Amino acid sequence: MRLEREGMKNNLTTTNQNAKLALSKSKSLLNVNGGVKPKSRNRNLSIER
Repeated sequence: MRLEREGMKNNLTTTNQNAKLALSKSKSLLNVNGGVKPKSRNRNLSIER
């Protein structure tokens, strides 16, 4: 039973580390893409009436 708990703990630790890494990479991609997007994206939306 103890080994089973240790295995579950290790799995949760690994999952948590993977989730943090994925979140970090996602934020980095958003930052990179945010710098590339045109600044006047909403201009076309405000012209429509």
